[in-house]
Amino acid sequence: MKTKLLLWVVLFLAVLPFVFSFDCSLIEETSYCEEIQFATLAPADKSEIYSSLLYPENSIINYDLIRSYNKDIVMDTPPEGLVKYSTSYIKNAWLSFSSVFPSVYEEDILYVPTTTQVLSHYDYDVKIPSNYYASSYPKQSNGDCKRKNYLKSNTAQVKYYLNNVYKGEGDQTLIYVDDSGELKANLNIKVKVRTKHYEWEDYWYWHTCKYSHTTYSTSSLGISEDKNIVLYDIEPNVNIETVNNYGGTTKINFSAENYNRLEINFAESSYSEQLQTYHAVFEKDPFDIAYLRVSNASLKQQKNLYLSGGSLYVNNIDDCTIKASNHFSSIEQSCELVPQEQEVPSLEIEKKDLDLSVLYVIGMFLLLVYLIYKILKSQFKKIVIPILLLLLLIPTVVADTGEEECGITNIASCLPNAIYNFILGVINAPLAPLLITVQNLLTSDVSTSAFYHIWSIIRYMISFFYIFLILYSGYIFLTANADPIRRANAKELLKNLVIIMVLVQGSYYIYDLLINISSNMSASIISFVDPHFFLLTADNITNIGLEFLFSFSYALTLFATVILLVFRYIMVAIGVIFFPIGIFCYFIPPLKSYGRFIVNLFMIMIFITFFDLLIILVCSQVVDISLFENMKILVMITCFGIVNYTLWLTMKFAIKRSTAGSLKDDLNQAVKYIALLA
Repeated sequence: MKTKLLLWVVLFLAVLPFVFSFDCSLIEETSYCEEIQFATLAPADKSEIYSSLLYPENSIINYDLIRSYNKDIVMDTPPEGLVKYSTSYIKNAWLSFSSVFPSVYEEDILYVPTTTQVLSHYDYDVKIPSNYYASSYPKQSNGDCKRKNYLKSNTAQVKYYLNNVYKGEGDQTLIYVDDSGELKANLNIKVKVRTKHYEWEDYWYWHTCKYSHTTYSTSSLGISEDKNIVLYDIEPNVNIETVNNYGGTTKINFSAENYNRLEINFAESSYSEQLQTYHAVFEKDPFDIAYLRVSNASLKQQKNLYLSGGSLYVNNIDDCTIKASNHFSSIEQSCELVPQEQEVPSLEIEKKDLDLSVLYVIGMFLLLVYLIYKILKSQFKKIVIPILLLLLLIPTVVADTGEEECGITNIASCLPNAIYNFILGVINAPLAPLLITVQNLLTSDVSTSAFYHIWSIIRYMISFFYIFLILYSGYIFLTANADPIRRANAKELLKNLVIIMVLVQGSYYIYDLLINISSNMSASIISFVDPHFFLLTADNITNIGLEFLFSFSYALTLFATVILLVFRYIMVAIGVIFFPIGIFCYFIPPLKSYGRFIVNLFMIMIFITFFDLLIILVCSQVVDISLFENMKILVMITCFGIVNYTLWLTMKFAIKRSTAGSLKDDLNQAVKYIALLA
């Protein structure tokens, strides 16, 4: 019974280190750590407590603590999930690229400074073949009556490479990091065995096993493990300056970047800001190699000062110092602040003479409004009141033109102008969105990115025809030795095929370039057009009458322009799909007319807006001629009518050309071309 109990105790003690993997002897709170190990907590909760015990100060960076902890870990067996490798002489070899320090994890990205240390653990066994002895003559093994094996050499070396560039070697070494990428640890093991061979030698009446020769055999093994690292060589930067001083309080503006902790200290006050906190995380179970991981935070502390936005208000600015730090860099410097006294102007009230004529004008205006109200009420009764209220409630936005605002002193001259401008604003209100839409459709780049994948499919489908055309041309070359015309046609087809391959592959970018050229040409033209040309204005009484008479016709014309420009925009957008088809058809003789039609159609669609803007520019200049200054509305309607006509001609050209050809004629032409080649 005692033997069984002793066996269970020994087994428990042997398994104990694997059950409680965290080594509590490496931290100060050893007793509390051991209590946590025996507590019935979830592994994630225990890991969080171990992190707090190992790294209690999460507001500061202490890489020395992590370095010391990792160095004290004894890793004599491979971590969980690590594969062992073996060769003829090398057995159970493993490599653990354990730690890089200083380093820090931020959102699963491992950042390192330009100079860092690497730590690796490894182990393996060497097993050389057993010696061989023949018991008696003539027994042997591979010609040997005796064979003795000796370990000649046994070397193992860990080397480190960053993006396949050698950086250093050793279990623990310092390396220089000059770029982000893959940091790899390579373990190279080489075992050399010396073997002495003995063979039977015959004498007169006996046989003896005598030394014959010596051979050497080598077994090598390479193991690697890597980590993806990102170089972090950013320096914190802080700027601070005095703005002004008033009443013993100094206003200070400051700005900082590339930091996670900032401190600004004065003789009697201070301000600190923490953007990130640090805590320990563990890898390589069950040995718990420690790394630092950051978490976002927003911790601000202030003492005897006031913070507003990016400004500090401080009473005493003596002994000013700045401290700023990030993951691997820190600065500490004094700040020379020179207070600037602010001059505060005295309060004065401007004296003004009382003008009683203003009261007379206001009284007459109110009397006039009352009389108009009574007349309208007697004629239209209660219908006019909702209409007036509706007009008053229409929201209006008036841009600041730099003119004098209406007030008590200028109400007599300002009020009629304000009412007049309000009426014009109401008339122009429905035209404004149409005019903005027309301008955008004339000058904006047409987006073709949505059709890129469809263009890729069309390009891929066209590429199917390349092989057939190449085989067909090759067949003509081989079978038409005595016919120079057929050979010339086949040669021309091959030349066209090369051009097709180049242009079709780049058709998307060529089409996009044409759109950009058209957009830039249009933008350069519209900059010369007077923006007030499109709006209804009150230049003279004749113009006002014509605008009231033809404003509805003008709106309909603009609406038609918008519809046609939207049609043009859609056609240009989908043109990127048909453009490679047009290029392909253009260089195939039976289909050349279709290819020319497709290319011409979309070229016209792309550049038609440039010519429309030329028409608008000419019309905006015609309005300034004295002959047309009293009929601006008619010039604008005519202008957009011409624009609509050009757009309609483009549509008409597309429709007419698509129905002009005969399918029978096209088939006959194709048959003749194939017969000529054949």
